[in-house]
Amino acid sequence: MNPHKEEEKRKKETQYRKYKFLRSLLLSIPMLIFMVYDFTNGLPYAKLLMPLSAMISLVLAIPIQFIIGRDFYQGARSALRIKTSNMFSLIAIGTSVAFIYSLYNYILFYLQNRSLI
Repeated sequence: MNPHKEEEKRKKETQYRKYKFLRSLLLSIPMLIFMVYDFTNGLPYAKLLMPLSAMISLVLAIPIQFIIGRDFYQGARSALRIKTSNMFSLIAIGTSVAFIYSLYNYILFYLQNRSLI
């Protein structure tokens, strides 16, 4: 195998991963800010942001989970086809369960508190 092609392939893969990381970081920053607001009293705009934070977080988490994290689902599906599991399976199952549980809690909260929203 040509070492130059291997190096170029590795460089492309690194750029791809870096791009995915930066996109997910950009989408995650608002959620980190919401966590700071949740644990700190007296910050400006708290009364405006906090009621909307769950909906904004849900909208931002969907592309992170299903678009940026698509590689994990593809890897888990490949492992499932050959009736085995791997690290992709673990990540896909763990993040999916966390996402579904959070979505369930959000819907439950919304249905119980419709008059507040």
